[in-house]
Amino acid sequence: MPNHQEKKFEYVLKVGKQAAANLDLQHEIFKKDTFAQLKKAGLKKDMVVWDVACGSGIMTEYLSEQVGPQGTVYAIDIREEQLQITKNRIEKAGHTNVEFILEDINNLDIRKYKQADIIHSSFLLMHLAQPQKAIEIMASLLKPGGVLSMHESSFGSAGKNCGADVENLYRLFVQYGKTKGFDYDIGRKIATFCKDLGIFKEVHSIEKGYETTEAMKNLITSRIEEAGDSLINSNLITAEEYAELKANLTLFLKSEKSNQCDFTKQQNYILAYR
Repeated sequence: MPNHQEKKFEYVLKVGKQAAANLDLQHEIFKKDTFAQLKKAGLKKDMVVWDVACGSGIMTEYLSEQVGPQGTVYAIDIREEQLQITKNRIEKAGHTNVEFILEDINNLDIRKYKQADIIHSSFLLMHLAQPQKAIEIMASLLKPGGVLSMHESSFGSAGKNCGADVENLYRLFVQYGKTKGFDYDIGRKIATFCKDLGIFKEVHSIEKGYETTEAMKNLITSRIEEAGDSLINSNLITAEEYAELKANLTLFLKSEKSNQCDFTKQQNYILAYR
């Protein structure tokens, strides 16, 4: 598979097996609400669905199980390594109803695919320079009455009252996004984007916060490990400064005080009905 698209995609986090494991951990934290949202969207047997930016493939596997052998799942990712991890997961599960697509959603030729009943997208738009364009393209893949199901974060609401080191970490993430033309505070804006496009009959949005758990702290720890190179290479912080920040955050995450910290960014769940 060609991988020319990957070079254009500047993702703050890592790719590969460890990154996939971290995405699985992230899934464990949010899966209850993700599944509930898809149920509300009407997910059932024999449907045509998409998993856009499939990552580790954990949601691709779930969607494949839900639509059954007569249904179809399109799993798309811009990163070849992640798409291969998804493919390996699906093959291990013995599912044969998934088609794998290595492509940027903004460059997708929609004429090649069946019209979809549901499109699932999680933590994608925050990494795109043209999120509205991606929403339009995903909407164009839907059949009349189809549903676009999205989940994104709002980093601007994260790490408040957690101390200078935690706030500095999120500030660095937001700054990194800005240097690449991304909006890491996009979650709260998506419903408005969808309404302004004028192509959806209804748009429903829910904001949620989450308690700090050991799983959440483990995810934060993994994100600190993953993001270092990107933040340093973008000249937002020196290697020495990041090593000190990482050490301070590691100690804080082991403390009792961290249990009262609001690490979880505001989570925005959006359903847009075509």
